[in-house]
Amino acid sequence: MLIEKKKWIGVTIAGFALLLSLSHCTAIREFLGFGYTPPEVSLVSIDITKMSFSSLTLNVGLEVRNPNDYDLTLKKMDYKMDALGLEMAFGSYNKTFTAPKHGVGKVKLPVDVEVQNALKLVKEFMNASDSETEIHMKANIVFDSPVGEIKKSFETVRKLKDL
Repeated sequence: MLIEKKKWIGVTIAGFALLLSLSHCTAIREFLGFGYTPPEVSLVSIDITKMSFSSLTLNVGLEVRNPNDYDLTLKKMDYKMDALGLEMAFGSYNKTFTAPKHGVGKVKLPVDVEVQNALKLVKEFMNASDSETEIHMKANIVFDSPVGEIKKSFETVRKLKDL
C-alpha cells in the first residue's frame, strides 16, 4: 500500500510538472484553454517626425486590444512595412509597453524609410485619383504575461488616406 501511495504521488508530481512545462507553449496553452485570448493589433496612424535628404522617420501608431484578465507586456516586435511593391521599412522594436487587462495599449513605433521609396509613395498618393494607395504591415510580436510568453503574428492592410 505504501508503494502504491508513493507511486501515485510520483505520477501526480510528474503530471503537474508536464502540465507546467506545456503551459509555456502558446499553441498548447490555447488548446488546453488556460484563459488566454489572443490580443488584436491594429495599425492606427502614421506621422512624419523627421525628414532629411537621405531618410524619412515616421511614428507608426499601433493599438493592442487585450481581452485577457491580465496585462500583456511587449518584449519584442519584428516588423516589415511595404507599399506599391516597395519595402518601406523593416526592423525590430525592443522597448516595452503594456496593454492593460481588458484595455488598449498604444505604442508609437519609430520607423526609418529611405527617401527614394518615400518619394515614390508620395508621388503615387498624389497622382492617384481615388487615393487607394495601401500600406501593408506584418509583424511578429512576443508578449510577456503571467501565463508565460505569448507569441502573436499579425498582418494588416490600410489605405494611406485613412491614416
